[in-house]
Amino acid sequence: MSTELADLERRTYRAAADDGLADILLGAFLVFLGAAIGRETPYAGLLGGLAAAFAFTIWKTLRRTLVEPRAGYVRLQPARSRRIRLAQCLAAVAMALVIAAGLWFTDGGRATDTWFPGLAFAIPVAIVGYFAELDRWYFYAAAIMVERLVDSWAGGPADWLFWPSGTLIALAGAVMLLRFLRRYPRREASGSE
Repeated sequence: MSTELADLERRTYRAAADDGLADILLGAFLVFLGAAIGRETPYAGLLGGLAAAFAFTIWKTLRRTLVEPRAGYVRLQPARSRRIRLAQCLAAVAMALVIAAGLWFTDGGRATDTWFPGLAFAIPVAIVGYFAELDRWYFYAAAIMVERLVDSWAGGPADWLFWPSGTLIALAGAVMLLRFLRRYPRREASGSE
């Protein structure tokens, strides 16, 4: 790949990564999951999995309609594409390991209710942040764990789970999306007069 094309790919990736869409959907997913768990909705885990799949589909659609007409589309370099796929796989493995540890090493008491759900999401969020080069996702992982820490100290209610940190993440994403839309106006179709 030429240096010019590699630079274009890097700039397009950075512009598109700063659109805030993934942040909004991550926050909305956490709010939804927290509300489902807090209300003791039957099959909350299954609903969370379906919500995650739905969020990913929405993300791809919104990227095509909102981001690509503004920032452009460039196929990712193989190295960056492999890195992002690795992040997705490691995040899923980390989540599964934390959940397994929570089930295996605890008796299901308050510690499990507080720390393990936080770790099950904070660690994968940090992993994705690292591999996708999204430093703000470290803040999101920290926000999830701070919420769990405050909940632990307060002996908090079950319905606190994830909606405060999810709301914070979604709001941060909304601010980024507004900035993105202002910074990158929609490009006119070529050949139009």
